[in-house]
Amino acid sequence: MGQMQDINQPSSHPEWLENLCRDYNHQRKPNIDEQRIQAYLQLIFSLLNCPNGQEMELLEANSDLVDGGLLEWIALVAADLAEKGNQNAADWLLNFASQLAEALGISSPSATPEEYLAFLQELLDTEYKSNGNPQAVYQVLQRHLNKLDTHFAQILKQVATAWISQHPEDAESIVVLIENISNLIQEFPLGNIANNLEIAIAGYAVVLQKREVNTEMWAQVQNNLGSAYRGRIKEDKADNIELAIAAFHNALQVYTPQAFPQHWAATQNNLGTAYWGRIKGDKADNIELAIAAYTQALQVYTPQAFPQQWVITQNNLGLAYCGRIKGDKASNIELGIKAHTQALQVDTAQAFLQDWAMNQNNLGNAYCERIKGDKADNIELAIAAYTEALQMYTPQASPQDWAATQNNLGTAYSDRIKGDKADNIELAIKAYTQALEVRTIQAFPQDWAMTQNNLGTAYWSRIKGDKADNIELAIGHYQDALQVRTPNAFPIECLQTSRNLGDLAFEIKNWQLASENYEKAIASVERSRNWATTDKRRHEILKDAIKVYEKMVQACINNDRLDKALEYSERSRSKTMGDIMASNRYFEQGEIDLKLKQAWHQVDPLNLSQIQGLIDNDKTALLSFYTTENDTHVFILLKDRLPQLFTCKGQGLKALQSWLWDNWLIPYVEFRDAENWEWKDKMGSVLAELSRRLQVNELIAKYLNGIEELIIVPHLMLHQIPFAALPVAVGGMGWGEVEPPGMGSQ
Repeated sequence: MGQMQDINQPSSHPEWLENLCRDYNHQRKPNIDEQRIQAYLQLIFSLLNCPNGQEMELLEANSDLVDGGLLEWIALVAADLAEKGNQNAADWLLNFASQLAEALGISSPSATPEEYLAFLQELLDTEYKSNGNPQAVYQVLQRHLNKLDTHFAQILKQVATAWISQHPEDAESIVVLIENISNLIQEFPLGNIANNLEIAIAGYAVVLQKREVNTEMWAQVQNNLGSAYRGRIKEDKADNIELAIAAFHNALQVYTPQAFPQHWAATQNNLGTAYWGRIKGDKADNIELAIAAYTQALQVYTPQAFPQQWVITQNNLGLAYCGRIKGDKASNIELGIKAHTQALQVDTAQAFLQDWAMNQNNLGNAYCERIKGDKADNIELAIAAYTEALQMYTPQASPQDWAATQNNLGTAYSDRIKGDKADNIELAIKAYTQALEVRTIQAFPQDWAMTQNNLGTAYWSRIKGDKADNIELAIGHYQDALQVRTPNAFPIECLQTSRNLGDLAFEIKNWQLASENYEKAIASVERSRNWATTDKRRHEILKDAIKVYEKMVQACINNDRLDKALEYSERSRSKTMGDIMASNRYFEQGEIDLKLKQAWHQVDPLNLSQIQGLIDNDKTALLSFYTTENDTHVFILLKDRLPQLFTCKGQGLKALQSWLWDNWLIPYVEFRDAENWEWKDKMGSVLAELSRRLQVNELIAKYLNGIEELIIVPHLMLHQIPFAALPVAVGGMGWGEVEPPGMGSQ
């Protein structure tokens, strides 16, 4: 956040505030918008008198009146009815308003418009009279916590805009007060943090209307607005971060290292933090941008001139190095440890206790991830660092930081090698549970979901207590986490939790639960891949998650959902094929149209009916091969029948696919490149062995009687096999290979 702007003396006595409030309050009286208010009242009267069950029809017929204003007037009418003794009608109206507000995503006002306006007047008056004293303003905010909501944000924006328009001579004074109030509310630690940020954003929107573009004052608001968007809880997280990045870049159009070195460094640090948390774009590239921004800031922030800012930026740089994707992982973590350790050297005098504790926490994180050194010793160093941080952090003074460190301590105990395993897990559960005292779904939904996920993993691995009870607790915590971690909002986090829950369900043979959560995991993978901007990153995402597709197929098979198993086997294949087609390395001789390339990345998988549509007649069968860790499955699909399954037991990735790599592909490459005749000499025996492993004769006898044509959809190394050359028993049918577009590939 930038420093609070100095307050200029207004053009007249503070009575101007009272006059403005009185003017605006008068404008809210019915005579200013009589027609709309009469329409509200008529609709409310109709709702009270319509037959039961016809309320929705009335609302649909008057959809232009269904908004926050209707809710306000329902509250006023209900109060009037109650005052006149008609409590039943009042209660019905209030209950109806509550349901309507929920449907609209609007919270019911906690005060009347007049009360909100009086609060705003008191707030601005205190800001003016105290000359911007934060404590004086915070006392007012604390007395009116119930009014710090989205309704107040709307009123602030409406009132301030009206005042500026009607009193241009006082516009600058109003803008200064609104900006300073917005800064203070953004930093206010009490109340609903999400609402506080909405109020601040509304205030900055008003201020920017009166700030000349590319001026110092405009840049200051842009920097503060960026901080508000970066921390914003409501709306889409990914979009909020993009808005933050845009605001910081706007500020840097004015803030240069020559003209405004301190502001430039502060904004570079903020920009780095936004890139570090960025959801859109390529993760690896975002981290590089964060490191570059932090490094820029450290050109100005030195331990001698700006010790506290240097410590904060060193801490951020340490985090970025520890999370870095590019470069050598072990070396990056060592750079992170170095950055945190350097910051702690400045903090030894305990001049900045909060920053010291923050660095201890992050140093603990670095030791947890450390590759070099002894793993057990690194975890002990992490536990020691977290414990040091908790000497400073308390749930009262630093609730968020305390909860984050408790969460991290829980993870360290979960991973601990030294000590008793059962006791370590109990310590982890205790730490996670304490973190949830602060991390609630209302106040900190993302952090709450993270700890719920961790707690689920701890209960899954718990040794003490009843195993069945622990499993149920683990499932419950994972499901809680997935309330927030959805494929669209947080795909990476959703992949983690849904895969965890899917694996747990797979372990206990709850195939329905497993397939439901692998489905979420796959949706998360595909959303992440669509957001990735490079072929390399898309490949990495799919490589890290390929087991999810495999387990989804197996869970569907075990759940007797062969249709879904076939669809997901094709889904994993089509995504890989789309990436291959869109990759530049396969089209070196010409450029690919950008829209075509994007279409390949977003290829829609075929469903069962579409796959069956590729089969022309009842004499044709489609055989789709899919190899898992343990087995190779062959899906048999006819034109008018549900899929059937033939499983080659024991012919998994290692037994079959690796065998083909060693005995078919490598010898073939050697034959092609160096005329090594071993491949040609052994071709017959290798194909005969493959036919035996795939149990071709049994497959034909059981499923392919009367079939005259085959569509073969291979998997992995099977793409390199000439299926027509596979030997079969005398009298058996021959193999003919046909591959329709979008399915297999040779």
